[in-house]
Amino acid sequence: MGYNVDELSVARRIILDLRTFNGSPLTRLNDFWKGIFRTWPIAGVVLFAENCESSEQVKALCCEIQSASINGALGHPCLIAIDQEGGRVMRTHSAMTTAMPGAMSIAATGGQAASHAEFVAKHMALELNELGINWNFAPCVDVNSDPRNPVINVRSFSSDARRVVELAERQLQGFRAGGVLNCIKHFPGHGNTSIDSHVGLASTLAESFEEAMNEAEVFNQLIRGGNVDAVMTAHLQSPYLDDSTLSTKGNESCTVPATFSSRILIDLLRDDFRFDGVVISDALDMGAVAEHFTPSDALCRTLQSGCDLALMPLAIDCNASSETFERLLKSVSRKLQESSGYSNESALRRIEALHHRIRLSPSAIVPREVKEQAARRCAEIWHQSITEVAACPLVDVSQSVAVYGPESLAKRVIEVLRKYNIMAGFEDARAQRAIVLSMFPFESPVEAGGLATFHPIKPGPTVEDTLVLVNELLVLGKQVDVFSFRSPEWLGRLPNTVGALACYDYRLPIFEEACVPVIESLCKIWAQNLPAPGVLPVNLLEESA
Repeated sequence: MGYNVDELSVARRIILDLRTFNGSPLTRLNDFWKGIFRTWPIAGVVLFAENCESSEQVKALCCEIQSASINGALGHPCLIAIDQEGGRVMRTHSAMTTAMPGAMSIAATGGQAASHAEFVAKHMALELNELGINWNFAPCVDVNSDPRNPVINVRSFSSDARRVVELAERQLQGFRAGGVLNCIKHFPGHGNTSIDSHVGLASTLAESFEEAMNEAEVFNQLIRGGNVDAVMTAHLQSPYLDDSTLSTKGNESCTVPATFSSRILIDLLRDDFRFDGVVISDALDMGAVAEHFTPSDALCRTLQSGCDLALMPLAIDCNASSETFERLLKSVSRKLQESSGYSNESALRRIEALHHRIRLSPSAIVPREVKEQAARRCAEIWHQSITEVAACPLVDVSQSVAVYGPESLAKRVIEVLRKYNIMAGFEDARAQRAIVLSMFPFESPVEAGGLATFHPIKPGPTVEDTLVLVNELLVLGKQVDVFSFRSPEWLGRLPNTVGALACYDYRLPIFEEACVPVIESLCKIWAQNLPAPGVLPVNLLEESA
């Protein structure tokens, strides 16, 4: 069956995920997907944890994808992307690639942070390149303006916009040096929100145009540096940047999300910031979009607004998906042709330029000794990141210690503490001393590996819950210390007799082996009364907050 040029042009502006097929993880390219590549000139695909079983398997999958793309409708290598930020957002597991520190861990190393940022990005890129992955949706350059933010949080370098620019610029250089395309996200800034756009439509908490521009200006500064390959949009409302409204599929009035805003993507990003690289939407199957707009409406608005590429407008996960995808392309193509002033040409030019920058180097093996050196340096970065927020009284090994917090994390902490002859147990009321583990705010779906593998996680304790627990333990006469694994800002609200150490990386149990070094360092510093070398990358909240 033939397709008209307009439908094929829309397909050229789409990145699809292939994480599952008929309910099972897709780890090799099946005949159905080979047919997709043969029929449609899609710009590329994005891989998730489901696609990553082993290094050899991912290499084989990427080779199959490129063969299908070169011999298919596109006629040349396609984009193979991944979210590989370090810290919590790592789609590959630690048996495949080196476990890398996240943004806030890097920032907490103080004067060495810039060097560490570039090293982490370069090594990460080398390993992705070895697998056949050519585009990394990183770094995250959102400013950590709201400590309640469940989706950005420690994925941000800092609450200081200048620090974010400094460290992100070094990572952009590192990704380029390692041979992988980069992408700064989430424009115009997702740091000042308290809602995760994976599950709902967020609105920035900025209270003025100047405050909203503080986050957007980070992108401007990085674009001026000349090392940005692409910019990813945010599905959030920023009324000080665009207060126009549109109708949802439920016929409700809604302030336009940035992904659909030509004022934000064309007037601000293109015209004011002079960015002429590729703009890609965040995933269009996220709750912020999918709950309010049909796939056809969302894709059409995305391509009209100033986005060159639309990420995951539709799940292609079973045989019936082929017809659904075809109907979507026909519908959107028709709508776009009916809209006044619409043109594909500039977007296709930018996408083509990005395709030309893909490096195909299947033989670019990262030597084992290089990976081992990288692992040692990452362990050192994690150690350097451990931050003393409030002094912990000297530890007496004759005292018993009760650990309170998420069970899987508490067990790991207890195991490590016992190596230092600490008599530690889980939530033991008889213990003389207590350690409270904080993971506020709790896990986001993106940190759990994405929506396809996300199952509702029982919400963790709030700050208020944790403060109540701390005070109850104090009333019982125990010395209390807090170990923070996520947002550290709230530690400023602790009673002044409570000690507090902060680290910034922890993963769900499936990945927790990757974060052993940070837990080892945290427990060692506490158990042996060692100085914590880290520098706090954010401002503490006051008691009245």
